[in-house]
Amino acid sequence: LDALLETALNRNPAIIAGRARVVAARARIGPAGLRTDPMLMVGLVNVPISPLSLTSVDMTMKMIGLQQNFPFPGKLSIRRQIATQDAAATEAALDSTRSNVVRRVKESYYELYYLDQAFAIVERNQKVLGEFATVTEARYSVGTGGQLDVRKARLEASRQAANASTLLENRRSGLGRFNALPNRQTHRAVPPT
Repeated sequence: LDALLETALNRNPAIIAGRARVVAARARIGPAGLRTDPMLMVGLVNVPISPLSLTSVDMTMKMIGLQQNFPFPGKLSIRRQIATQDAAATEAALDSTRSNVVRRVKESYYELYYLDQAFAIVERNQKVLGEFATVTEARYSVGTGGQLDVRKARLEASRQAANASTLLENRRSGLGRFNALPNRQTHRAVPPT
C-alpha cells in the first residue's frame, strides 16, 4: 500500500496540476511588490506629408517622454502580502488534494481487499452448496429426501453464482477507479495485502 500511495502522490494528475499552481503562485510573489515598468514615449505631431520635413512648419512638434507610475505608499507591500497569502492558499489546496488522494487510494485498496475476500467466501459457499445439492439429489433419488430440498439447494447455488458475478463486476469497476488515482492502466492488477 505504501508503494501505491507513493506512486499516486507522484503521478496523480490533480496533484501534478496542484504542484504547478503552487510554483506559479510562488513565482507571482516577487513581481507583485515591484513598480510597473517605465514607458518611453516618442512622438511627432503636425508633420507635413509633402514635402516630408521636420523643420519646415513651425507647428511641428517632436516629443520624447518617460513615464513611471508610483503607487500610493504601502500599496506594493500589500500586493506582495496578497500574493504570499494566495501562494499559501494554493499550497493548502495542494495539501488537501494530497490528503484526498491518499484517502481515496486507501478506500479503494481496502474495498478491493474486501471484494477479494467476499469472492473467496462465495466460492467456498458455492463448493459447499454444490456438495449439498449433490447429497440432496442423491437422497431424493433413493426416496429419502424431498424434491423441495433439491430445488432449494439449486436455488441457493444460483444465488451464490449471481453474487459471485456481482462481486467480480464490482471488483472490475473498483480496480478501474483504484488504478485511475495513481494514473496507472485501468486493468493493471493490485498487489495483495
